[in-house]
Amino acid sequence: MSGSDASRYRIRRYRVGIFEETIATVGDEGRLSEAAFLRDLAGDLPEAKAKVLYAVQEPFQKALLTGKTTHAAWRLKPSFYAVSTEDRTINPDLERFVAKRMGAKTIEVRASHLSLISQPDTITNLILEATGLLPVRGVVQ
Repeated sequence: MSGSDASRYRIRRYRVGIFEETIATVGDEGRLSEAAFLRDLAGDLPEAKAKVLYAVQEPFQKALLTGKTTHAAWRLKPSFYAVSTEDRTINPDLERFVAKRMGAKTIEVRASHLSLISQPDTITNLILEATGLLPVRGVVQ
């Protein structure tokens, strides 16, 4: 088994949070149902804010669910990763696996998939560390 085949096999063992029935598709585009968006994507946001975000969500290309990366930047560049421990969109164990494989400086945030919105200070500090504007704190892997 080649290295990329082995990685795909390891990734498949992680259960994904959002299932096909929560995605409404039209042609090549998909959108999350309101229930899935509020529960799975934005579970730690105030309901009113989550509903606004649901209302303005843009459709995604269905290829997002099956596409493959051909040149991963993390192979050549330093990487930083925030694992959202309450994520119901991407299994947090899969996030940890991917971060470790990347050799990323990793933090864990008690947040839904939208940690950028629910934990802005924590994510901003990680971004500033990645840019070199803040010193990199201890690595959690």
